Amino acid sequence: MFERLACAISHAAGRPWAAIAASLAIIGGLGVWAVLGFPEPLLNGLNFGISIVSLLMLFFLQSSSNRDGAAIQLKLDELIRVTEARNELIGIDKRTEAEIESVRK
Repeated sequence: MFERLACAISHAAGRPWAAIAASLAIIGGLGVWAVLGFPEPLLNGLNFGISIVSLLMLFFLQSSSNRDGAAIQLKLDELIRVTEARNELIGIDKRTEAEIESVRK
């Protein structure tokens, strides 16, 4: 369930309308804050809400990025397997820096 939710949220967050909606929400929040006379509790609530949304977006986007990276790595590994490329490159992303450097040389 988390993966489906993360995929849907990261897909929606990458759309232009999401940036527009976030900008309008910020402008609206500042407007409400100004109309109500700049109350400190409202500012604290807005900051808390923005922090929670930012933290959740971090996890959702990282999950989506990990999944995409794994899919690309699997595709590259399969291409290496079916061509004349060196099979020792399969899974090189899981090796140490020294091992990668020795293969590079």
